[in-house]
Amino acid sequence: MFTPDDTGGGYDKVGLAIAANATESQVRAVVQNLAAGGASAIKIALEPGGEAGAPWMMSHGHGEVPAAPWPILSQQQVAWIVSEAHNQGKRVLAHVGENRGFEIAYAAGVDMLAHMPCAALDANLLHSAVHDGMEFMTTIDTLASCGDGLYQNAHVVGHVYQEHAGEGLAFPMVYGSEIAHDNVPWGINGEELHLMLHMGSGDSIDFGDVLNVLRSATSAAAARLATGIPGLGTLSANAPADLIAVKGNALERFKLLEYPDMVMSGGKLVVNKFSPTR
Repeated sequence: MFTPDDTGGGYDKVGLAIAANATESQVRAVVQNLAAGGASAIKIALEPGGEAGAPWMMSHGHGEVPAAPWPILSQQQVAWIVSEAHNQGKRVLAHVGENRGFEIAYAAGVDMLAHMPCAALDANLLHSAVHDGMEFMTTIDTLASCGDGLYQNAHVVGHVYQEHAGEGLAFPMVYGSEIAHDNVPWGINGEELHLMLHMGSGDSIDFGDVLNVLRSATSAAAARLATGIPGLGTLSANAPADLIAVKGNALERFKLLEYPDMVMSGGKLVVNKFSPTR
C-alpha cells in the first residue's frame, strides 16, 4: 500500500511512488489520500530522463543524476489518476519532457503540462491536444537550455491557438514563476512573458495578444489554482490582492515588471519609489 511515510516517497520527500504493478484501487487510493490532505491539484511525473539540457538531468550540486531511462507510470495508471482526480474535483498536471510521456498524458486526459516539453513532440498530436483543451505552463525561459524542441513545441501551441481562437479556444499558455530556480527574477519574469507573447501570437502582435500574456500571469493563473477564493488574481472589490506598480508602460515593455516601483502586500506598502502626492 502507499502511505505518506513509505520509504519510496512521502509528503516530506519529492513525491509518492506508485509501483509498476499497482492496482486500480491502490492508484485511486493515492489520489484520494492527496485530495484529503488538501492538495489543490494532482501532479505526476512522466519523464524517462535523458532529455538534453533539462534541469532534471543536471546535478545542481546535489550529486550525480540517476542513469536514464527512469520508470514512468503506465497509460492505464495515469488514466486512473486522472479519473479519480476529476472525481475529487482536482485537475492533473504532468511533468513531460519528450513525446512518449506526452502521448501518455494526452491519451489519459491530463489537464495541463507543468512545463513546455524539451524534446520536439509529434506536431499532429500536439495540435490535437491543444484543440482539445490541454494547457501548458510554459517556463520557456527557465528551460531555455533544452534546445530547439522547446521553442518548436511552443510555436505549434501558439499557432493552433491563433487558428482556433475564433472558435472559442482559450489561450492555452499559463505563466509559471519557477521562482525556486536561481536563474529567474524573484518577481515577474519579463523574458518569459516576452517569449510567451512572440510564440503565442500570429504573424503580427495585437493588443489582445498582450492581454492574453498578462492574464496568464494573473487572473488566468489564479483561476487554475482551484482555491475557491472569489476574485483571486483580479483587481476588483473585496478581492485578495498583492499589487505592484511600475513607472512606464508595462504593456509595451514587460521587463518593467521585474523591477516594480511599488509593492503592496497584505494591504501594506513594502516598496514605494513614487513621490508622495500633494
